[in-house]
Amino acid sequence: MALVLRYLYTNINYLFNEYQDPRTKDFPVHTLPKVLAIIGVYLYFIKVWGPRFMENRKPYELKTILILYNSLQVIANIWLGIYATYHSYWRGGWNFFCEPIKKDFTEQGYRVAFVVYCYYLLKVVDLFDTVFFVLRKKYNQITFLHVYHHAIMAFGTFIASKFVIAGHGSMLGIVNCYVHCIMYMYYLISSFKPDMKKSPWWKKHITHVQMIQFTFLIFHFGRPLVMQDCDYPQAMCAICFLQNLFMLLLFSDFYRKAYLTKKKVN
Repeated sequence: MALVLRYLYTNINYLFNEYQDPRTKDFPVHTLPKVLAIIGVYLYFIKVWGPRFMENRKPYELKTILILYNSLQVIANIWLGIYATYHSYWRGGWNFFCEPIKKDFTEQGYRVAFVVYCYYLLKVVDLFDTVFFVLRKKYNQITFLHVYHHAIMAFGTFIASKFVIAGHGSMLGIVNCYVHCIMYMYYLISSFKPDMKKSPWWKKHITHVQMIQFTFLIFHFGRPLVMQDCDYPQAMCAICFLQNLFMLLLFSDFYRKAYLTKKKVN
């Protein structure tokens, strides 16, 4: 067992030292042990320590905290989305159908690397969504879909910001920023207008937007896989394609149970 662990450590260490992008190498909170520790603490809190801590306590309202959190999320997502779009497809002249990975060490290249790193940090901050659910005892909202999506996004964006900065995969982050801006804007407005939460109209159409996002990204990553004319890692295209397909299936199942099944019962 010791030899196996040493072999794994040696190879992983070699991978991270030899193939990581030097533009984000020394950024804070940007090592494999740290991101795994963050995800591990997150899972332990929402599954064990958090519910145990809240067992004999009343739910916290957290209204002021949520207003500040959702406001910051709206600002951060719209800023990242616009900034990334401008420095990639607008100013950078990226190809919408195929954009290879470029280790660009110009000022423009460092701007792109920085925004990808910021996107990774934003996905770490997103983990507080579930923490707030626990503190408010909204356990019904802590579904497999919710937890899986948050954990995999934190780890996936870490890998992207470590090895495949920019390129074809950046479209995922750009689209996701705009979608999250809409989502957190809904959360923010509903903080001032609680009646919005009672109406399924907003939640239903936000789910539509998320499903459109996944469908678009399936085609975006599927095209290089089919055409094979893009100098972008096929493995990354395949992973992103399958991940978005899986998320579309999960969200479709949620949509069916939350809106179509209930409608038939009523």
